[in-house]
Amino acid sequence: MNSVMFAPQVNLEKMQNLFIELTTKTCNLKCKHCYIVQDNKKETEFISLDTILEALRDLKQENLEMIYFTGAEPMLHPDFNAILRLCLKVAPVTIFTNAMCINEKKARFLNKVENEGNNPIIFRISIDHYDERKNDDLRGRGSFRKAMHAISALL
Repeated sequence: MNSVMFAPQVNLEKMQNLFIELTTKTCNLKCKHCYIVQDNKKETEFISLDTILEALRDLKQENLEMIYFTGAEPMLHPDFNAILRLCLKVAPVTIFTNAMCINEKKARFLNKVENEGNNPIIFRISIDHYDERKNDDLRGRGSFRKAMHAISALL
C-alpha cells in the first residue's frame, strides 16, 4: 500500500517581521561555534541597498512589527548607516551584533538616528559567558571587554 502524506497548508495572512541578512560571510570574529564558514580569502558578501529598498517598497502596505538585522556581523555592511535610517522609517529595528563595531562615536550616531524618528533600535549583543576568560575562549581574545565597552557606550 502506497500512502502519501501532506503537510498542513498555512496561509500567510500578514507580514509581521522582516529579517535582513546584511552580511553572509563578513565578520570581525572567528567564534568556535559559528556555523558561518569564512574562507581565508576575506570573501565579503553583502545584500545590496537596492534589494533592501525593493523589499521595503513591496512591504509598504504591511504593518511590520520589527525589522531584524542579521548576518555574520551586520554592522560591517558598508551601507549600514543608510540601511538603518531607511528601515527605522518603517519599523523598529533589532540588530544582532557582537558589538565590536560600537565605540563612543558609533553609539552617538545610533542614538542620534534613533531620536530622529519614532522607532527604537534594539540590540541583541552576543556574549557567550559571564566569565571573561570563558567568553574569550569561544569568541576571541578581548571580545568580552569590547562588548562590555560597547554596552557602556550605548548607555
